[in-house]
Amino acid sequence: NNNNNNNKDSEAGESATSATSTATTEPRGTTSLSVGNGSVINPNGGNNGKWVRLNVGGTVFLTTRQTLLKEQTSFLYRLCQQQDLHSDTDESGAYVIDRDPTYFGPILNYLRHGKLVFNKELAEEGVLEEAEFYNITPLIKLIKERIIERDSKATQQVPPKHVYRVLQCQEE
Repeated sequence: NNNNNNNKDSEAGESATSATSTATTEPRGTTSLSVGNGSVINPNGGNNGKWVRLNVGGTVFLTTRQTLLKEQTSFLYRLCQQQDLHSDTDESGAYVIDRDPTYFGPILNYLRHGKLVFNKELAEEGVLEEAEFYNITPLIKLIKERIIERDSKATQQVPPKHVYRVLQCQEE
C-alpha cells in the first residue's frame, strides 16, 4: 500500500521501473540518490530534493515536496519552506512530528489527490483534529461537512421511540 502511495506522487512521464540510480556524496557529507529519470532523492528529508521524509509519531512517510506545498497556509508547507520552523530530524534526517500516524495517512492522501478517503474504522473527529493541527483549511471544512452529514443521517435512521404506559386502576 505504501508503494502505491509513493507511485501516486510520481509525475507524468516518470517510470520507476526503468530508473537507474547512483549515490553521490555531497560536499557537506550528505548522500543524495540520483535516479535515472532525473529526480534527486535527498534521504535526509531536506528541502533541496524532490522527496521528503516525515517521521510522524514513529512512522516514516515518504512524499514529494510538491505534495506538501499544496496548501500555502499549512504547517507542512512551512516545514518545506523552513519559514521560522526549527524542526527536529531523526537519525535518517526525516522531519520529526509528534502526532498520531494513524490519522496522518488521510491528511497526506488528501494533499496528494484532493479527496478525503479513509476506512470506516477511522474516527472522522481524529482526522479533523490532525487537519486542524496541520492547518489545512479546505480539508477541515470537508471533514466538518462530512461529520454533520453523518450525524444527521444517524438521527434520521433512529426509529421513533414508543412509550407505553400501563395504567392501573385500584378499587376501594
